[in-house]
Amino acid sequence: ADVHAPVAGRIAPVEGRTLPRSGERVKAGEVLFSVEPPADAATIAQLHALRLELEMRLVEAVHEVEHSQLRRSFAQRELERLKALRPEGLSTLPELDAAELEVEMTLHEEELALGRKQTVERLITDRVPFDARSGSPVVRVQVTAPIDGVVTWASPSAGASVTPDMELVHIVDPSKVWIEGRVSEFDLHRVARELGATATFLGLPDERLELAGAPYIAPRVSADSRAVIVRFPAENAAGRLIEGQLAELELRTELVRGALAIPHEAIVMDQGVPTAYVMRSGELFEKRQLRLGLRDGASVEVLEGLAEGERVATRGAYIVRLASMAPASMEHHHH
Repeated sequence: ADVHAPVAGRIAPVEGRTLPRSGERVKAGEVLFSVEPPADAATIAQLHALRLELEMRLVEAVHEVEHSQLRRSFAQRELERLKALRPEGLSTLPELDAAELEVEMTLHEEELALGRKQTVERLITDRVPFDARSGSPVVRVQVTAPIDGVVTWASPSAGASVTPDMELVHIVDPSKVWIEGRVSEFDLHRVARELGATATFLGLPDERLELAGAPYIAPRVSADSRAVIVRFPAENAAGRLIEGQLAELELRTELVRGALAIPHEAIVMDQGVPTAYVMRSGELFEKRQLRLGLRDGASVEVLEGLAEGERVATRGAYIVRLASMAPASMEHHHH
C-alpha cells in the first residue's frame, strides 16, 4: 500500500516518535505522521474559537473530577466510621452494605469524570494544537497506515513540504502475497478457472507452492507483449517470499484422472524426441520413444511408449543415455 499526503503542507512527526523508517512494523489505523497545511485568517479564527470552547469544557471536566474525588473521600470515611462502630453494635449490616455500595458508586463516578477530562485534553492536543513559540494554532491532518505490515520504503523528513501526488511511505503485508504471471492472449482460453496453479521460485529451489482456486485475470491485454496478467493470492506466514521475487507460475489447464505419468526428470530429449529408459534387469535399460500429454510441473502424462508398472530411470536418466551411446556398452543396452 502506498501512503500519500491527503493535503499539501509540511511534514510533522507524531509527538514523542520519529518518522516511519524502513523495516518498522505498523498497524492499520496507526498514525504515521501529520501534515500541516497552510491556514488562512478565517481558519485561524475558527481554531481559536474552538480552542477556547474546549478549554472551557476542560475547566468543567476538572471541576467534575474534583467533586467526584470529594464524594468518594467522604463515602470512604463514612464506611470506615460504620465499620468501627460495628463491634459495639452501633451500626447495622444494612448500613454497612449501603456504605460499601456508595463507595463503589463514587469510585465509578470518579473514573468516568477522569475519562471525560482525558478526552477533552486529547481533543485540545489533537484538534487544535498550538505552536509554543508563536502561540498560533497549528492545523494538522493525521496520516494513518492503511494496512498492517512492514514499512519497506519511507521518504518523509520533518518539515519537508509535500503534495498529495507524492508517495511518502510504502507498506507491505508480508504474511500475504500476490503471485503474478503473464499468459499470452492466444492461450488464455486454456486457463481453467478452478484448477489452480503451482508456483516455483528461482531463489528458493526447494519451495513449491500450490495455489488453489480461481485466479484474478486482468481485463486488459498488454499492447507490447500481447499478454494478460494472471494473479493468485498466497499465504506467506513464514516470510520466505519477498516482493519482486522471480517466480515461475504453472497454470493447470485440464484435469486427467487415471493417466499414466512419470517424473519430469525421467524424460531425456534425443534429437528432439522425448525418450525414457526402462529398466529391464540389473543395469540393463531399454530406450523408449514417448508421446507425451499434459504436464503439471512434477509429472508428465505418457500417451504412448510405456506400460503401467514399468520402472524408468529418473535422476540418472541422462547418465544412462550417455552410457548407452558408448561403443563398449552397445552389447549391454537395447535401442
